[in-house]
Amino acid sequence: MKKNRILTITYNDQNISWGPAVHFLELWNNYQKNFPEITVDGIAPNWIKNGTLILEPLFRLNQIKVPNISLLRQVVYDINIAYQIVRVGRKYDCIYIRLSSFHLFSSMVLKAMKLKYFVELNGIAFDDAKHAKKTKIYSYIVKTTTELMIKNSLGSIAVSDGIKEFAESCGAKNVLTIYNGVSSELFNIHKNDNYLKTVVYVGTFTPWDGHKRLLEFVHKFPNIKFLIVGGTDNLETIKQKYKNTKNLEFLGFVDYSKLYNIYSNADAGIVLYDKGFRNNMKISSLKTLEYIASGLPIFSTNVPGQEFIFENNIGCEATDDLNESFQHFINNYESYNKQVELFRKNSQEKISWKVKAIETHLFLSKLICAE
Repeated sequence: MKKNRILTITYNDQNISWGPAVHFLELWNNYQKNFPEITVDGIAPNWIKNGTLILEPLFRLNQIKVPNISLLRQVVYDINIAYQIVRVGRKYDCIYIRLSSFHLFSSMVLKAMKLKYFVELNGIAFDDAKHAKKTKIYSYIVKTTTELMIKNSLGSIAVSDGIKEFAESCGAKNVLTIYNGVSSELFNIHKNDNYLKTVVYVGTFTPWDGHKRLLEFVHKFPNIKFLIVGGTDNLETIKQKYKNTKNLEFLGFVDYSKLYNIYSNADAGIVLYDKGFRNNMKISSLKTLEYIASGLPIFSTNVPGQEFIFENNIGCEATDDLNESFQHFINNYESYNKQVELFRKNSQEKISWKVKAIETHLFLSKLICAE
């Protein structure tokens, strides 16, 4: 890279312990650590008042304050990004943008200035807008600008093969699948027994993450404690509804830095994705990787992207009959526990964020040098 400078842009608040923030900060922290000769500058929105970053950035991060109003914050932020690109865009070897739902102004500026940029796809924004029942005009803007951003980019990085296929259908020139990574720190967790006492569920309470199915069956297994990490606007209402379920504990939103202690004290993890939702993109589940890195056998639905759990016998499939399949998970827990320990040892060098940062660097460098 000639200038040795990268501008990386995300449209997600980094003060929220959710997947987008974990991915952004972990990826670019590891990039900066492994390639100190390259200057990484980042831009992120901030709509959480008095928020604290979930992870200290090792690169310079400019947080732009935007109003905490769902659609408005994306529009205001995209206007700011367009301005920043005009102001400093030519100082960088490349601009790297984590695609979100609204890129109307930034896409026009990038095209007008003919700048080299890359896009990262962690989902299919148009599908998300459609499932969220956004207006036709908004959905059209999302679809059109997403396709333009992908088509005019120098390269695209997708977190799953399903998303890669979507990028290719939009006319992407160069596409590479780089799956989500996981914190190397979690591999330091050690388990000392083969007893299933505590199960952890980490989720965002979205329509597709299966939390409703989980709440349906936990009372059937009173000897096992279920920890629910994550939240939603109506969390208090949900907690009130299940207040008499003694083996169920809602921890609410938990800082990313505190997940280590939760995983250390758990014996298994649950992932219950809805089989009929978002399966066209083949998921790359961050929480699944975190469970594995922590040595936790997994109870999961068999959706595209999760097949490896069952192929490697590191977990049990959650069938339509959750009571029966969870009992099967309990009965075979010792076997799953041994297999996941073996799997995590063999996978550490393949799924860490360090590896993902190196793969990203090689992809960017190859295409920039080819220009």
